[in-house]
Amino acid sequence: MLSIRDNFVAFIWYWSANIRREKYSIVFFPLFIFHYLLGILTANDLSINVRLYKKPKIHHAIGIVVGSGVTFKGHVTLRAHVCIGEKVVGEGSNIVFDDGIEFGVGAMVFGSGNVKGPAVIKANSVLTL
Repeated sequence: MLSIRDNFVAFIWYWSANIRREKYSIVFFPLFIFHYLLGILTANDLSINVRLYKKPKIHHAIGIVVGSGVTFKGHVTLRAHVCIGEKVVGEGSNIVFDDGIEFGVGAMVFGSGNVKGPAVIKANSVLTL
């Protein structure tokens, strides 16, 4: 049952982030509302201002936070309580992750920069760029 929920969260996040850039995104407004309701139910904060080139793989979709300005160029694996975003509030985040990045439980990445793949960001580690 968990894998069904995790795949569903990844699917909704992928489509809502990609549809946002379309010309007729207002037609998909109910999808955005559903995206935010799903975020409340699963305690996730997955920004739709993220560039996702492929659907992410999510394990245990609880407490995942991904801020605006993050780019995932390929396959990425997110686990519970991963936090990706800006280093200082209001500074903005421009992090680019290459293909094959895997996050451990509780991993955190802050700042602006590139993370080359394939790579594993281990559990409970903090990476500042």
